[in-house]
Amino acid sequence: MGGHWYTNEGKPMHWIEGANGKQRDTTLRDARKLNLFPSVTTILGTIDKPALTNWKLKQVTGACYNASDTEAHSLYDDYHKAMMGEAFKPSTDARDRGSEIHDCLEALILDESRDAFDDDIKDIARVALLDVLRYCGAHRQDFTPEATVVGDGYGGMIDLHNDEFLIDWKTKDIDDIKKKMAYPEQAMQLAAYDHALEDWDGMPLSGRRCINVFIDRQEPGKLVIHEWKPEDISLAWQKFQLLVKYWQLDKGYVPNINEEEA
Repeated sequence: MGGHWYTNEGKPMHWIEGANGKQRDTTLRDARKLNLFPSVTTILGTIDKPALTNWKLKQVTGACYNASDTEAHSLYDDYHKAMMGEAFKPSTDARDRGSEIHDCLEALILDESRDAFDDDIKDIARVALLDVLRYCGAHRQDFTPEATVVGDGYGGMIDLHNDEFLIDWKTKDIDDIKKKMAYPEQAMQLAAYDHALEDWDGMPLSGRRCINVFIDRQEPGKLVIHEWKPEDISLAWQKFQLLVKYWQLDKGYVPNINEEEA
């Protein structure tokens, strides 16, 4: 994949039309030509995430362990492709379900039709939103969902925010709500969004309460609300700034926030 990209006006440019007239992933080469900004998650992709790496390895070894007919793959390359496909098919399905929950949450906040969503998706999204609104002591009308912003060298889309709160939804399969779910890269993501909002659309200076909401993909009401301490967000911002600089040096590319779009 080419990663996610934004114009200096916050327009998503994750895909572009190729020479053959078909849509394809935007690449770094395209970004250089069009002055595009890498997403926060693209920049965070430069750091190792041990927990995620371990999970990926477990998917592969689990698929191999459960394979019933290894003789069907006489060549290693065939076997490798088959096991990789088998290993990550469930995660693809889970990602699609997570996207549906995200979309349903947005529809709820905007009071738009939810007819396109299955009842179980609607239940998960509805209960999650109610829990978060209670936690914040706010109403859905107080928030702006899915806002795109551009900061100093990066862009991104914020799940939910207002002048006081900045919220990022994380859908996953939660087996135990007591297990650790919040990691430093998530704090960096929120810190980056918080600072990008500083001068964007007249929003106030950074300092919002930054929250990750971990939502189970299957069971309504099974979620964990993790609010980061201000000192954690401050440290995360310092680390993220270094990552942005590293990414720029590594790619040899610095987008220009003041350049006019073609």
